[in-house]
Amino acid sequence: MEPRSKRIRKRPGSEINELKEDPVYETTVRRLELDGKPISAPQKWLRVIKPYPYTYSTFAKGRWEGRTILDVYCSEFGSYPRSYYETAIRQGRILVSDKQVSTSYIIKGGDVLSHTVHLHEPGVAVHSDVDPYVTIIKETPELVIVEKPGTMAVHPCGGYNMQSLVNIVERYYRDKSKDGMSDIKKLYTIHRLDRLTSGLVILGKTSSVARSYSKYIMNRSCQKIYLARVAGKFPLKYRSLEKNCSKQLLQSGIPLNGEWNEETSIDNDEGGIQKQNTSSFTSEKDRTNLVSRLRKQNALACWIEDGKGTPIFEYDNGSQTNMLEQIFHCRHSVDEWLQSIDSTSSTSLEGKEEKGCKYLWYHLACPTRIAKHKDGVCEASSFDHLDDDLYKKTVKPAHSSFGVVSYDETTDSTLLICRPYTGRTHQLRLHLQYLQHSIANDPNYGGDIWYGNSDGRQACKIAQDRLNVLKNSEGEDDPSTTETTNSMDKKRKRCLTIDTSSETSEPTTRTSAIDVPATESEVQDRIATAVRQNEESIHSFIERTCVWCARSRSVPSEDRAVLEFVIRSPGIWLHALRYSFTMNTTASNGGDDSEGEGRAIAESFRTKLPDWHDMRKN
Repeated sequence: MEPRSKRIRKRPGSEINELKEDPVYETTVRRLELDGKPISAPQKWLRVIKPYPYTYSTFAKGRWEGRTILDVYCSEFGSYPRSYYETAIRQGRILVSDKQVSTSYIIKGGDVLSHTVHLHEPGVAVHSDVDPYVTIIKETPELVIVEKPGTMAVHPCGGYNMQSLVNIVERYYRDKSKDGMSDIKKLYTIHRLDRLTSGLVILGKTSSVARSYSKYIMNRSCQKIYLARVAGKFPLKYRSLEKNCSKQLLQSGIPLNGEWNEETSIDNDEGGIQKQNTSSFTSEKDRTNLVSRLRKQNALACWIEDGKGTPIFEYDNGSQTNMLEQIFHCRHSVDEWLQSIDSTSSTSLEGKEEKGCKYLWYHLACPTRIAKHKDGVCEASSFDHLDDDLYKKTVKPAHSSFGVVSYDETTDSTLLICRPYTGRTHQLRLHLQYLQHSIANDPNYGGDIWYGNSDGRQACKIAQDRLNVLKNSEGEDDPSTTETTNSMDKKRKRCLTIDTSSETSEPTTRTSAIDVPATESEVQDRIATAVRQNEESIHSFIERTCVWCARSRSVPSEDRAVLEFVIRSPGIWLHALRYSFTMNTTASNGGDDSEGEGRAIAESFRTKLPDWHDMRKN
């Protein structure tokens, strides 16, 4: 197989790909209401797009080579029953390199797999009913800075295509360019946010700009600030501070950015500390055993720092509980926290600290990994149970810190300012769950979708009941398909609102148990027996036999989109507030870079505070 950099990436053209270059999509924006009553959610508007033909397309992955196309679709995607994929391959809905093949076709390197569907994109929350529907914070000669609502994917992925942030903003600028008001025709992602997370997203106007800013983030030249609302009084639920926040940790070396030094300290048999240099071992087995022991001791740790970045290892009155209480009561407004972060002089903090009002940061270094790429399942742990090879292959160091902004007694929730020092998938969500203070309404990681929101919970129940009635009235509960449907339902309940992680793959999960794409009976009744008419285009044929269209025949698609949105997560209380870049450049002197002087160029972008930062306003 050719190296990735040398593969031909141009996809072939065919009848199935003959869509207009810039097709018109029919969109509707409506208030997020049920029976005329507003649904209490972070956003007040819902954007719905009329279903349209769409082709999922991807190059064959190495692990697919040598397997049949039917086996790959059933095992790798699996949203539909096997009978659907058999029919789709036979009817030409699924192609390989633009050609129709049999179900026994063996996949080869370089193959392009495509699957055309009548795509019913989920509704997404938006900021207003006016184009571009999201808030454009700022535009520079190189960048477009946008605030993303929760529930909207940054880029096309899974079931989200035209409902993704990039496509929405891109289309807005393309429409402006037709009137001569903009020269932007394409935007490029610099970083990503989880679909359920709201906040700052920075887009590049050119691919080179996007690459440059992406490198700043990868090189940790970007400081990220988030807000989160967590359950309980942070950090009082987590009581393992004594074990980790100690002088031993200081002597071993604080795992900044989650990384620890192999040439470090370790407990000796007498309970003391001795220096160990892993490179001094002649036996690879002895070295591996020591590294594993060091990793278990040092890769996971928590500690406290003051506003000057100085670690605190001595507790007042010798009590870790007292220290945790101090963190909980050490509250500052968001602006005060930001000022303390930005301060270049420690004197600006001393006045408040002398009055006993310290800035205290709770740090956690805890490794994370993506446990199941297909489902986007992630976890945080010491991973002591993993063997060394699997640990090295899948586990990544991760480091976050948290400060307390405020506490809301009515909902028993704490507003935190968060600083991720590394950028692992779902990092803040995982770390807060590990500390036993999950983001309060994060259903994937220990939260409750409608935490502290009785109106939303009631609306969710009503919507679920109505969809169940529609499901029964439309014949989706055929007794012969009960086993298949139940097994798929269980899978989707387990994967409730989990984000798909691939840009090119099809959606492998749904956000509700009722979202089974097609049952066995539906495949047989509507798809398997269908015959394409003379001169009927493949797109018309796929639309005519669409299961989702049949399900929605008794209710307008926009109404059903509202019901489906209500039973999904309306977004979580995690918000990207500010990104600050520090870019060091070197001025050349006579062509010798070593003689030049470096200078720092700082750029900072932020959003307004999310509505849920003050629960009294909700």
